[in-house]
Order: sequence, then C-alpha cells, then structure tokens
Amino acid sequence: MNRKGFTLVEVLAVIVILSVVMGIASYVVLHVIESSGKKSEEVFVHRITDAFESYISLYGSEFKENDTVTFVKDGKDVKVKKIGFFTLSELVNKGLIDKDKFINPKNKKNCYTYDTKKLRVGVYQSEEYVNYFYFDFSQLDNCDIDAETSQKFRTNMPTYDDFKNKVSDLQLGAYVRVFQQKIIFNNEFGYTGHEGRQQIHLYELTLWRILKKNDDGTVEIISENVSSRGISFKGIKGYQNFVKGLNHFANYYENGIYTVGSRYFGYSNQTLEISENIKFKNPAPWTCTTGAGCNSEESLGGGDTGYESDMNLVREVLGSNKATKPDGTSSSYWVASRKYSYRNSHDYSWDARIVNADGNIGNGVALYSYTSSGFTSSDVSYALRPIVILKSNLICKSGDGSSKDNPCVVDTL
Repeated sequence: MNRKGFTLVEVLAVIVILSVVMGIASYVVLHVIESSGKKSEEVFVHRITDAFESYISLYGSEFKENDTVTFVKDGKDVKVKKIGFFTLSELVNKGLIDKDKFINPKNKKNCYTYDTKKLRVGVYQSEEYVNYFYFDFSQLDNCDIDAETSQKFRTNMPTYDDFKNKVSDLQLGAYVRVFQQKIIFNNEFGYTGHEGRQQIHLYELTLWRILKKNDDGTVEIISENVSSRGISFKGIKGYQNFVKGLNHFANYYENGIYTVGSRYFGYSNQTLEISENIKFKNPAPWTCTTGAGCNSEESLGGGDTGYESDMNLVREVLGSNKATKPDGTSSSYWVASRKYSYRNSHDYSWDARIVNADGNIGNGVALYSYTSSGFTSSDVSYALRPIVILKSNLICKSGDGSSKDNPCVVDTL
C-alpha cells in the first residue's frame, strides 16, 4: 500500500487558511460583543432619559416658568422657558429609577455615587410645551458613557455649546452679576491675629468683572467694588497667616451653584501660613527689603512679589487697579502679599501689602515692627477684593455684560 504524508507546502497552506478563518471569526465575535455593549449602554441611557420625562409628567406642575433662554437646533433658534431642575437623587427617591440599576451594563461601572447623585438636570419648555433637558452625561465621571451614545439622545437634550448667551463667550472685562445673600460674623483670630468678631457683608459685592477665561471653560471674575467693611490683621500672627487669611475670606464669596473655587487678589502660590517664628527677631533677620539680593526666604517671612501677576492682569483687562466701595467712596484694599522692610538695624518691619485708593501698589503697612524702643504689634484694617471662579456651564439669563447697567446676570442651565 502506497502511503503519502502531507507536504510542507500543504501544511503551511492549511495553517494560513486556519489563521485567516480565526482572524475573521475573532473580528466578527469582537464586533458582536462591542455592538452588544453599545446597545446595552444605549438602553441604559434611554432608561435614564425616560426617567427625566416621567419626572416632568408627574411633578412638572410644581415648576414655575422662569427666564427665556435660546439655543440652536438644526441651525434654527429655539426659545424656551427655564422651568426648573431636579437632581438624580430625586429620580431615585421618587422611585423613577432604581439606584441598584444605575450601572452601565457596558463596563459594569456604578454611575450613582455620592458626587453624581447631586447632579442637576435643567428643564426647559417651548411654547409648544415640548420638554428639553440639559444634562451632560460626561459628568457621570465614574460611568464612562460613550460620547457617541450620549450624542444619540440629543434630540431633546441640547449641549452647552448649543446655547446662546454663554458666560464663557463674554469678552474680558465684561460685567457679570452674581447674587449673594449672607452676612458672615466670625472670630477669625486664628487667621488674622485680631481679637474680636469681624463682619463681612457678602451680599454687597454682586457686580463682578471677567478677568480670565481658562482652558477648561471656567471663568475667573474679580469684584468690581471692594467691601464696605474692612478686615483687620494684627501682629506676628496676622503677618504669618496673612495670605491664608485673605484666601479664607475670599472663600466666603463662593456659591456652590455658580462657582468652583476662589482666591484672593494677589495670590500666586505664596506660602499660605508661615509656621516658624525664627526670623521674627532682633538683630534683623535680613539687612535688605523684599526683592533685594540678601532676602530670598519667602517661606520664613521674607516677603514676596507674587502680587505682580494679578496687578498686571487687572491693569491689562480693566485699565486700572483702582476700586471703590459700593457707595462710590474711594478705598484702599488688601493684596495677598507680604513685604519685609529694612531701613536700618534699629528700624525694620513685617508689612502687609495694599493697593492704594489711586490704584497703585502701596509701600505696605506694618503689622509687626522693631525700633529702638522694641517690638510693636499693629492692628490694621483694609477692604477686601476677592476673585472667584465660575463654573464652565453658565449662561446669562439677562443682560449682555456690556456695562454696569446691563450686566450678565449669571444662571445655571
């Protein structure tokens, strides 16, 4: 009997054919799996948007019509009334969606977390009573919903880019109005060294100017006016905590609805709190003033020039660093910057910087000083001028920001 085996060429041919078949099969299987994942994710997102509609059907009568806003759809302007908002937690609490099913089936990630459950869904209604919802699925940062998937549900869900009158589109220097309603009373000795309660009227600083637009869409604004009441800093503690204290007071002007952060005018990563006292002594720790060659220990109290970036920015955008109180009275105000001043071995001081009433940087005011008579602590008070950072998805519900009389009144979507 004549037996013949496979030749090497035949074996190689079979291997090649099997490789091609396996490649095609793998591609098909992976494509099916991917398509199945996308489909299940679409069903998941559709379930959420259905819950939006259900909420309005059940509770929409509780909303009240508000300001008219405009967005662009298919190249045409659509005017709608903002009638209210609800949070994702309300959908869960009212039984419209099960929190245990708030999981993206495509990647098994939980979308209902401590942070995301507080996310708001803006509700808008046209004259024809068509409901539109503003909600950015990318905010579900633990969920990783595919952008292509969320795009499919844009029929009644405009994005921020679709809206007109966006705060981020305003020019630098534009006027914006952000309302505050609080008065703060606090004993801030730990921040200021001042003994006794200090008072801030947050509600009086409602007019702001756009100072800077950041790459992430957030907008930095500075108060047009300075506070009518001054804040006092005193002595070594006041000097050591000066920058930290001013940032602390700026934080009071944050509003969780509109802002994502704050800082005080002049702050540029200087040491917030000087924790050591080793340089507050006689003989003089440095024999030159801040900025000179012999003094480079900012973190130990030698002072800084970090304020210059904000001074230059405000001058460039607004034309001047001059600011008045809400009643129009000229006023000096604090700058988040320290200065060590050396005049001679029997006359040196640790100063806090201010902007004078004419808009120029002052020589600084001594909080702690040494003379031939010994050490002296001074209690000094000046006005505040904070900077806050607006969120990236805000619009002007009225006004175009062109003047004090026509400011952009900030609102959320």
